[in-house]
Amino acid sequence: MRFLTSFLFLSLYTAFLSAQTAPTIGIPTFESVVPIEEGSLLLLGEAAERGLSQQQGLRLVDRRRMDAVFFAREEVRHEDYLASDREQIAALGADYILLGRILQRDPDARQWVSEDGLPRKSVSIFYRIKVSLYNVSTGNLMRSEAIELSAFVQTQMGEPEMNLPPDAFLGQVERQAAEKLSGIVRSFAARSFQRGMQMVDDIKEKGKRITEVLVVSTMETRRGQNVRLC
Repeated sequence: MRFLTSFLFLSLYTAFLSAQTAPTIGIPTFESVVPIEEGSLLLLGEAAERGLSQQQGLRLVDRRRMDAVFFAREEVRHEDYLASDREQIAALGADYILLGRILQRDPDARQWVSEDGLPRKSVSIFYRIKVSLYNVSTGNLMRSEAIELSAFVQTQMGEPEMNLPPDAFLGQVERQAAEKLSGIVRSFAARSFQRGMQMVDDIKEKGKRITEVLVVSTMETRRGQNVRLC
């Protein structure tokens, strides 16, 4: 009995320590520099949140609570909110925030007759999205990437969907793209915290060869040190 009690205490204590050291990330609803429906914007934000929720070793701040801070004022960029409202964001428990910005959104609906003589319809969508990870306590950018998403659906004569207008498929391709975003964001977060050091952005390129990069360290022992990449 005594052994069982000690084992349970050790297990709970280990779980407590793990929870204390796990990074906590907040994800406000994405913003966009191009026209986009609010529902599509929410769909992408929910997908990113879902992706992080499936990454072990991370905790999340409820996105609705983050939005209460980020959307309290209008016409201000995410980065500006971080600079002015860092204490409120930290009060929610967020060690880091992941910001998403839609840079490009290209839906495309087509109808044509294929080589076999059957009428066909297709809808595709292309997204270019910038995701950035910031340290809340310092406001510093830790990592930033521009990612591309695409999805495609097609139907032909004889299928019930053929009677629908091509735009009716838009929601389907957007959900496909969002599902891809979920996995990409999960991978982005995993890379951001492995080994305590990450590349933020390519600074210089010569042809296809990167000649200089900017890196930051998340380890206290390396703070302020220059890092040479071989």
